[in-house]
Amino acid sequence: MIKTIGIKLVGILAILIAMNLFLLFIWLFWATPTKEDAEINLASINSEISRLRSSITNIKEEITYYNANKAKFDELKKIGFTTEQNRLTIAKNLNDIRQASLVQNLKYNISDMVIIDNKSVQKLSHQLVKMTINLTNINAYFDTDIYKFTHMLNNKFGGHVRLLSVSLKRQPPEMFSDIIDKITNNKENIYTVTGDIDFEWYAILKQPEEETSPAGIKANY
Repeated sequence: MIKTIGIKLVGILAILIAMNLFLLFIWLFWATPTKEDAEINLASINSEISRLRSSITNIKEEITYYNANKAKFDELKKIGFTTEQNRLTIAKNLNDIRQASLVQNLKYNISDMVIIDNKSVQKLSHQLVKMTINLTNINAYFDTDIYKFTHMLNNKFGGHVRLLSVSLKRQPPEMFSDIIDKITNNKENIYTVTGDIDFEWYAILKQPEEETSPAGIKANY
């Protein structure tokens, strides 16, 4: 009886060991590779999702940029992307911006035109030019007028404006009462704020038949 039970236990134990070995075999040769393949596929899917998110973000940024600049693009398309620019045009643009921003007067100095070597522009029979423009004695009643002038200069002047420096000088606060009295009674032209602005102006112009570099000019409004 005892021997029979012992034989049965040994048989059951052998079966359990065989089952464990079989499960171990499945885990090592099927489950583990399948798990590794699943992890590799998951990593690939996550990478693709990250790439798609990045693409969507870029598309959103491009749409935002397009919407923000469409009006300006349409305006340039209407008047022409490379309108004829010269010193008289620059002077007129400065005066238009001065009046629109309520700046009372200013002096300006336009440097000689510098032609920048750019093969891409030259292939289109145009040239890239640069001028340095110095604005001095910019007089206004309020500093916000000069801030508005600077903003319009950077966005409405045409071509590409690169601001180099902006400086403001306010009258002392203790003089405001006297200044307001003089302004109210039109006793004299007196302003609470004076400023200076230096900037570089870049534009693409049609290639002239004979390249010249005319001398700079000075003027004031």
